[in-house]
Amino acid sequence: MDAIEILSAAGIGGIIGSIVTTFFQALMASRQKMNERAFQEKKEAYVGFLDAYRILEVDDESQANLKNFGYWDMRCAVVASPDVKQAITYLKQSAPNSDARDAANQRLLSSIQKDLRVS
Repeated sequence: MDAIEILSAAGIGGIIGSIVTTFFQALMASRQKMNERAFQEKKEAYVGFLDAYRILEVDDESQANLKNFGYWDMRCAVVASPDVKQAITYLKQSAPNSDARDAANQRLLSSIQKDLRVS
């Protein structure tokens, strides 16, 4: 091989390497953006659900409060992990002011922390 062929091969290899690197960086950035969006969606749904639950427990079971709770329950159904969905079902089936409700609250909080990867 003469010098021109070697330089040409090195140039093409460099171009291919640059293209692969750029593609990989774009793929990783896209994946990171999707992960951040999923985290934000889940966080918003969980905070809204917990707030609606608090209002329902502290204030009263008015139609507006029940509808608000139902709305956030549905938002969680869209974005929540299966573990969080089960914890929400367990919470809704537990009797207020009972040991089962306390256990359901603890299970829900643990499931949310695990899903959001926070402690």
